[in-house]
Amino acid sequence: MYICVCNRISVRQLAASWEETHPDLDRLAERLGLYDDRCCGRCVEELDELVGVAECAAVPSGVAR
Repeated sequence: MYICVCNRISVRQLAASWEETHPDLDRLAERLGLYDDRCCGRCVEELDELVGVAECAAVPSGVAR
């Protein structure tokens, strides 16, 4: 599945880049080219949501964030 159609970035590519840039979402978006002129920017909001879901899933149940 593609997270960014403009730059043809897949969820798998996103996950690999996230491992290298965590926890800096702006650095991740920059690395993936989501702030470039050729990108429409619609994916940035979805990216933020996916990262939030992934971070919640990484926290063991019963542990306060």
